[in-house]
Formats: sequence, C-alpha cells, structure tokens
Amino acid sequence: MATLRSETDETMQRIVSHIEEKARQLASVSDLRCSLAYEDVFNATVNDPAAVERVCAAAHQCQVPLTRIEAPLRWSEDFGRFTAIAPGALFGLGAGQQEPALHNPDYDFPESLIERGATLFLQIAADCLSEPANQPAAESVAE
Repeated sequence: MATLRSETDETMQRIVSHIEEKARQLASVSDLRCSLAYEDVFNATVNDPAAVERVCAAAHQCQVPLTRIEAPLRWSEDFGRFTAIAPGALFGLGAGQQEPALHNPDYDFPESLIERGATLFLQIAADCLSEPANQPAAESVAE
C-alpha cells in the first residue's frame, strides 16, 4: 500500500505510470502476478490567484487573522474536483498553535471558529454577488 501525492494531476499521472511499470517489472522478475487497485483518488487542488485574493480581501474586511502559506498543503482533499471545473481557493480556519493538531485524539473543535468561518463565507459571498459579471476580483489587500 502507498499514498501518493503531487501538486498537479499531470505529475500524479507520471508518478502512477512509473510505479505501475516498476511493480510489473518486479513481479515479472520474480514470476509473480501483479494486481493494482486505487482508493481515494483526488484531483490536485490548484488555487486560482484571483480567488485567493478574494478570500484575503474578505478576511481583511472581517478582521479575520490571515496567514498565507505559500508551500502546497499535503491534504488529501476532494476540493480539487471543484477547482477542476471552476476557479476557487481552498483555505482552512486554524484553531491556533496551542490546540492539538487535527486528527489528534485530544483535538476538541473550538466552537468560536463557527462564527468566524460563517462571517468569512458570508463576506466572500457578498463580495461575489456585488461584482458585475466577468469582472476580476478587487485588487489584493496587503497583509
């Protein structure tokens, strides 16, 4: 069993092809059969720059603290199915450094994030609805 992750669908396809070829070669050398199966296959999530700026602007308007992480996150996420058909931006609402990490048995979801997240999503929706069709998002907000 293996978990494979990449930043793009094209890179993932190259990795998968390479691994499949190697597995078949190794099986053949040892006179074994090779059977491959896949679970939880996700498209790459690629953030649209204008959508990212929209989220940043909304966070600024709502006074939601913002930390931009430039390195790709290695989350297994089905959001890539959305960004494959429409511009979007995946973002997280962090509980803070003092909280146990997500998936840690001691993690306890901070309910204060509900209001903060709802406020941010409502602002993003309001900003989207107030812009004329086919107009770019507002200029980025310096953080």
